[in-house]
Amino acid sequence: MPNPIAPEKIAALRFHRQKLAEPVQTEQEYRELFRMLSPVMTPYWCCPGDPPSISPRAAFDEKLLCNRLRLEHKLIKGRFQKGNIAYIFADELPLSGAVYRKDIPLTGQAQEILGLFQREGPLTVQRIKELTGMLVKEITPVLHKLQTAFLICENQEDSEWDRAWYPFSEMFPDIQIDVAKKKEGIEALILRAAQVLVKVFPEMLRSLYGFTAKEVRETLAGLVKAERLIFDGEGYLLPEDLRELESLEGDCPRSVFALQRNDYLVRAFETSLKGKYQPRGEDKDWTEIFYLLINGEFQGAVLGKFHNGPFDLEDVVLDLPAKEAEARREEIIKAIGERASLEASQLRRYQGRKL
Repeated sequence: MPNPIAPEKIAALRFHRQKLAEPVQTEQEYRELFRMLSPVMTPYWCCPGDPPSISPRAAFDEKLLCNRLRLEHKLIKGRFQKGNIAYIFADELPLSGAVYRKDIPLTGQAQEILGLFQREGPLTVQRIKELTGMLVKEITPVLHKLQTAFLICENQEDSEWDRAWYPFSEMFPDIQIDVAKKKEGIEALILRAAQVLVKVFPEMLRSLYGFTAKEVRETLAGLVKAERLIFDGEGYLLPEDLRELESLEGDCPRSVFALQRNDYLVRAFETSLKGKYQPRGEDKDWTEIFYLLINGEFQGAVLGKFHNGPFDLEDVVLDLPAKEAEARREEIIKAIGERASLEASQLRRYQGRKL
């Protein structure tokens, strides 16, 4: 068993693989990275119908590209990690279907609505309401269940509210879902995570993909046995990365990124971040708006409140020594301003002190 690699080297290579040092420049590069990070969620607390995001890993406005790919039915909305909304490329539906498809009992309202699709074809929620007399709050959960069963799909071409839903077999007649391939699908996703995170731990994989502890444990054991992953005494790495890391020189570049809560890296480190940055004093209703990735490591958060409109940005909480936190104040505030308009969402405090 090899000795654990220095965490500084892991962080440096991860920073490079995440394209934080050199954001992707072309559509092809974007597609490749998006695929590696899939299923990709929409930003935390966004408008219904907003496209997914891998920002700040793109050097261009990704919304324009994602909206075009949705319109072309190349980027598909679904419910994957424990039923969460996320996007994948259409050609990955067999993989995601094998991993995430859930069988549901087709009785009662589920059977009634599925029968409507089989007779009527594409339907909106409003049309289902007219045909069945059901309430929207009754229809929506049933649609979500049918969606997780890969029986219907949501045609989210744009940000319109009343979009159409289609029978899965009608929208993707050439795609077959084979749940017997679930094991190899889980393996493929875990190997992707090892590629872009460099070193993975079971809790990371459960947070990212919604796998059970048993699925993660058994899959990692199989990949180690097949020598497709190496256990270094702490976590799991690709064999070729072990050699690259041993010869790697240099640390993460000096940098600050404010990452929203559905960001790939935030979700990967969800277990260690949860509850780490607590509001001060009486403001217990504050929550983490952004996490701060400083020099490749999570070392702070922006606390505030979510709203349908500009967020309240109440305070910046840091793990840095006081002198370093003060010396880097403008740099950190600038990074926050790249994720949220500081004119619309005024930052009120920094390390507890009013600005």
